[in-house]
This record gives sequence, C-alpha cells and structure tokens, in this order.
Amino acid sequence: MPLKLIEGQYAPGDPICADLATDDVASAQEFYGRLFGWEFEDVSEHLMATKGRRMAAGFGLMHALDLAAPRWWLCLAAPDIDDLAERADAAGGSVSGKMELKGLGHAAVLEDPAGATAVMWQPNKLEPGALGAAHGGMVWAELVTFDPGGVAPFYESLFDVAAVAVEDQGAIGRPHDAVNLERKELEVRRMVAGIVAPSDTTRGSQVGARWRPYFQVDDLSAFVGQAEDAGAQVLDRHVSASRRAVAVMTDPQGAEFGVVEGMASRQVEDEST
Repeated sequence: MPLKLIEGQYAPGDPICADLATDDVASAQEFYGRLFGWEFEDVSEHLMATKGRRMAAGFGLMHALDLAAPRWWLCLAAPDIDDLAERADAAGGSVSGKMELKGLGHAAVLEDPAGATAVMWQPNKLEPGALGAAHGGMVWAELVTFDPGGVAPFYESLFDVAAVAVEDQGAIGRPHDAVNLERKELEVRRMVAGIVAPSDTTRGSQVGARWRPYFQVDDLSAFVGQAEDAGAQVLDRHVSASRRAVAVMTDPQGAEFGVVEGMASRQVEDEST
C-alpha cells in the first residue's frame, strides 16, 4: 500500500489496519507472533499486535461489534461515520451496529451491495502509528467479489475514489476484470485498495464476497514454509501485476489473509515459484 502523503492522516475508505476475530486468541498469538515477529499489548481488554512500537494489527479490538470468527476484518477509515452511513445507504449498501469502542473511537459494520463487510472505524487517535512496509506490516487490501466492475461504483460514490482497470498481465497478473480504487492527492495518484474476482484456488476458502488484508514479508518462500509447518494452508501463489511475489493462505483457525514479498527482497519471476 503506497505511503500516505502525511503519515497518520487517513482519507475516507483508507485501510487503517486489520483486526482478527478468533475464538482461540492464544493459538493466534503463537502463530502470528512467531511468523511476523509481533508483540502483543492489552488495549481496552483486547490485544494490539505491535512491532518496533508500531501498530501491526488488532486481535479482537472490534469484538464489541459481535463480529463472526474466525476471520480478518479490514478496518476502513471513517472520519465521519454518520455521513458515510447516509452515503452508503443512498448507494445501495448499509452501515449498522454503530457503537463506541472504549476509548478507541467509534466503529460500525459496512456492507456493500454484494454482501462484503468491513469495519468503518473513526479512531480517537492512532498511537502508535501503523507499521506499514516492513515484515509483518499491512501493505495492501483487496475486496474479493464475483463482479468487481459491478460493485466498484458503490465505493467510488462512498469514498470519492476512482476505479481504474488493472492492466491485463496474462499469466503473471490479475484477471482482466480487476480494478484498483485510486484517489488523487496534491495531483499525485495513490492506490487505496484493489477489487478482484476470486481465483479457482481461493473461491471456496471463505463464503461470499469479503475483504482480504495483505502483510509484507521479507522472503515469501521461507515464510510459506514456516506457515505451513505451523498449520497454515496455502491457497494460491502468483506474481502480481507489479511483479511482486504473493501468496494467499488460511491460518490454523481458517482466517484468510495474504502476504506479499517486500520490494527489497528477492523477486520471483516464475509463476510456479
């Protein structure tokens, strides 16, 4: 995910972080802590995963919204939840379950016209800041849905972004119907998130349309091997349109997430690797 022009400032719809809903927090701490090097802090009776004093993810921070487990929930910036709720309703979606999160700000569940859900979060403050482009930092987010072009106008209207078709890269890239949500800031185009159709290998990992977070790793092949040894299931590996090695997997409890190899790491050129 490209860096913000001003760190810590988020426009409507910007992915802030991902929050894990699971009924086995201890096992999740062991799995993600070992693989990503995360440490865990108690925050409002829940856990925040951190690394180098930066926020990497939440564990049950949004539990008060009665979110189902196990899954990763993407948290999207909502500077004004009430305004975005009205816009979502007008565009064919909905925002429900708004509530205060014990000093963490306000949150609610966004559902788009295709049924994909995410957390709309209006935080009081973000301390520490997000980890970003480092091993274990969230660097990208994708909406997986059966009709990317059909649902894109909803997000364009809701967040004032533009849906731009991803150039077809053939065997190494995303399907031709994938789009990126982009916004322009100070005349600079910035990618916010992607919208893609499910691949054959990931189609049945979770039912229906859903958001998927991607975390950066230093060495994809090494990470995949370690994750499999720890009980993860690898669903898909490919090279992205930006020629970065990517894998999609589920953790031992079944929560789906993606990993992408860092730009400074060894790049994989062959789709089979």
